[in-house]
Amino acid sequence: MKSPLAFGVMAVLMAMGAQPAYACATLTPKGEAQKAKREQSFLRAETDRIVVGTWRVTEDRNSDDGSTLGVIDLVNGKSAEKYRLRLPGVINCGFPFYFLKDGDRGRFYLKRGDAPESGDADDGFIDNFRFVHFVPMRASR
Repeated sequence: MKSPLAFGVMAVLMAMGAQPAYACATLTPKGEAQKAKREQSFLRAETDRIVVGTWRVTEDRNSDDGSTLGVIDLVNGKSAEKYRLRLPGVINCGFPFYFLKDGDRGRFYLKRGDAPESGDADDGFIDNFRFVHFVPMRASR
């Protein structure tokens, strides 16, 4: 049974609008190596394109599913590309990495989706990819 202090602390946190904490597993060095191997295998299987760009939020946290709509801006020499993507609104322990903020720059792992929309050339956005994973530039591996 919880103590009255615990209930008091929970009441204060709820009144402040605090979100519950989610715990992620801690692994041994061997477990970390196995996890890294599984992650790399997942990325090889699920990635059709890797691009380096900057994330720009266009619609933050859709009320229906908690997802975020945004655009990856790429500048490759003289050409510019824009990939329009939806990030899932899920809670996980950092892989795949979904916690992008507006202006984050890094390596985006993308999976080819449906055929390109006929309006891609008109609106300037590439829409036929879905988000798989993100590695920030400062921590890229």
